[in-house]
Amino acid sequence: MSEEENPTRPQSYKTIGVKLQHPIHAQLSAVTEIDDIPLQVALVRGAKLLIESRRTDPKFQTKVSARSERIKREAEAQVLAISSLLDAVTPDAAPTTEEGASIEQLEAAISLGEQAAELAAEVSTMEADAASDDPASDVASSDDEATEQSADPEAKKTTRRRASTTKS
Repeated sequence: MSEEENPTRPQSYKTIGVKLQHPIHAQLSAVTEIDDIPLQVALVRGAKLLIESRRTDPKFQTKVSARSERIKREAEAQVLAISSLLDAVTPDAAPTTEEGASIEQLEAAISLGEQAAELAAEVSTMEADAASDDPASDVASSDDEATEQSADPEAKKTTRRRASTTKS
């Protein structure tokens, strides 16, 4: 469920610093100026475009599945280790699936693994974005988002302030 669909959940953001080569920065700045959108909007659009393109890539999906399985195994081991602390059982005596680990422990591990897999997929997508050599394909043009973001006067002020301090 997205943040737009669940208004009771507060939005959270991650701030990233991005080094851009001068020609890429110049082109991106020109695009944002011509489209009259903040640089942040263009970068978010690029990230969303990359994520969407990776979702349809079969090789990437294979990697996501492998990572998901690895995370599930690691999560199961962590759940068993923690449950052994709660049960006052030594780590050597922690139950394994063959020895009859509880269904609740395994379900908790699977749930944790699925959540971790979702996060891992997002992280790996962002890592791929950072390593990408083709930044021109990262910029999309969505009039709806531009209109929505352009209507925010605070975003424009911040962008203009940053632009003026960069020129100095």
